Amino acid sequence: MTMAREKRTENFKLALRMLLAAVGDGALDEVRFRPENYRDILATTWEEMHTFDLLEALGPTGEFVFTGRGWTAAVLSTGARRDKAFTERLEKLFALMKGFVKGRKEPGHCANARFGGQDGATRRLDF
Repeated sequence: MTMAREKRTENFKLALRMLLAAVGDGALDEVRFRPENYRDILATTWEEMHTFDLLEALGPTGEFVFTGRGWTAAVLSTGARRDKAFTERLEKLFALMKGFVKGRKEPGHCANARFGGQDGATRRLDF
């Protein structure tokens, strides 16, 4: 691998780590990334992540949000899926979601489900 290729690969990994940390437990479509706030991420990395559908551009604002695919790539590549605290939070979320649909006989939509986050703030789920 050439030095330039190696540098770009490492920067891609760094970007995924930084952006995943920024999202934390937030909603993917509510945590916006402005490239100027992430000076360690190369312009080519932003472009590649957008090209690979890991980020969605938000029109002329220059901001991005993670796509589901981008969040998944970050979780897999950073090893977050092996973090016990992370998996416990996901288990709680899935149990909460299951509670809204358990016992349904017909298809339905459960919008704007509200629950308390770790910080005590009310969160909204659409599923």
